[in-house]
Amino acid sequence: SKNHIAKWFPDIYLDELDGMVLEQFAQTCFANNVTWKTVRNIVRHIHTTCRWFMEKKYHNDFSSALNWKMHKQHHLKPIDRDDEREIRTEVITPEEANKVLSYVEKHKDRSHKDALAYTIFTILALFGLRPSEIQGLKKSNFNFVDRYVWIKGAYLGREGGYRNRTKNEFSYRALDFTVNQSKHLQWIMDYMNKYKQHNPYILPASRLGQDGNHKPIAQFEMRKIIYATYEAVGLAKLNWFTKSNTKQYEIIECRFKNGPAKCWRHYNATMLIDNMYTLGLTPNYIKSRLGHSRWQTTQDRYGNHNMIGTDEMRLERADKVERALGFKK
Repeated sequence: SKNHIAKWFPDIYLDELDGMVLEQFAQTCFANNVTWKTVRNIVRHIHTTCRWFMEKKYHNDFSSALNWKMHKQHHLKPIDRDDEREIRTEVITPEEANKVLSYVEKHKDRSHKDALAYTIFTILALFGLRPSEIQGLKKSNFNFVDRYVWIKGAYLGREGGYRNRTKNEFSYRALDFTVNQSKHLQWIMDYMNKYKQHNPYILPASRLGQDGNHKPIAQFEMRKIIYATYEAVGLAKLNWFTKSNTKQYEIIECRFKNGPAKCWRHYNATMLIDNMYTLGLTPNYIKSRLGHSRWQTTQDRYGNHNMIGTDEMRLERADKVERALGFKK
């Protein structure tokens, strides 16, 4: 609002907001070097605000503004049309994953930031959770006797904090873990109880929120820890700087910049799908573990990744393809 709407939006009355006003706003933004993606996101927020105004009966008709969609304004789209392509999430490879996990385990006792990194990457590697689900994980969700963790909710900062729901009703699920995995999780539990005994979250914030309630660490802080770890193991190049008394970063190079945490969820899903027949995993189990309502969603979203694997694996697959095709010559 401060950076864009306050600067570029026309000074009008609420009942004057329509599609032409949004078009004027978009063109003014582009003239001031605001990116297409940023303008698209701002327009989406304006649409949400319009619906809220109508719900509160501040105004009864925003049909013209709501019908004005950025993706339909072909004359405003960038020439390269990159905006029309879905951003592909890279999958972290087993070698890269082991490098990260070895690093965070080796340094987990070095500092509190290192303990947080160990916690974040352990949970990502074991369960492939969404970032909001990791934030919403509470210590009470873990059952070390029967070895499972309940995913009961998510921390949604834009909606005011913890919500006793996740992305959909099927995301409410229990995830099992092994005896070996429980050792890592128990270390995390012991450390976090010692660090912040009364904070219920497995990733507790360093201090209470402005409302006086306990909170988990912010997503910005979590991403910062993730990228710092990638940089430490050679998977990212970053430029660190201080702005408004806060240490921030600029990504110079990182294969996972389109999903620094999501790449682990894709890794989890891809490995489960690739090995489902070998290990006897059912489609129902895989979709349930990922929190999907339909197997087709799991397959469409994660079944299209091709894990390179070793040279031996590649050649073995080539032999199997040849046999499947029935070529004799």
